[in-house]
Amino acid sequence: MITLAFYKGRGGLFAALIRFATRSKYSHVELVRGRPAYGQTALCFSSSERDGGVRAKEIMLDPDKWDLVTFPSPPLRAIDFVKSQSGRGYDWLGIVLSQILNLNRGQKKRWYCSEICAHALDIQPTNLSPGALYGLVQTIRRRDNRIELEKEAKE
Repeated sequence: MITLAFYKGRGGLFAALIRFATRSKYSHVELVRGRPAYGQTALCFSSSERDGGVRAKEIMLDPDKWDLVTFPSPPLRAIDFVKSQSGRGYDWLGIVLSQILNLNRGQKKRWYCSEICAHALDIQPTNLSPGALYGLVQTIRRRDNRIELEKEAKE
């Protein structure tokens, strides 16, 4: 199981700009293996402008700052993919051209948070903002729940 941790905390100027440009309460997203609990530290995987790119990091998942959403049936190697990209730089050009100017362009071999998370989860398109990824994941969860209920009703 994979959980996505969506950052809704205040953050700094960059977080405010992302929220404003994408008209969302989310400015960042992380992948977490399993189902972490609020108020605990979890090993998170993503790309962060603050940390200079792709990395793993222990993060305290404060419920006032993070929304946790489990992802139904993730690819088995989602976390391994992000790990394989560790050390790659932050995609500044991609975040500006895709999220602020809406031109859907980026740099190869560099990632921003929602881009690498979407790619790791085999979600297309990958050039989603954190807020758009949140909405799409919720749609996928509703679809999968509906399919599961239909299967149960047939049995």
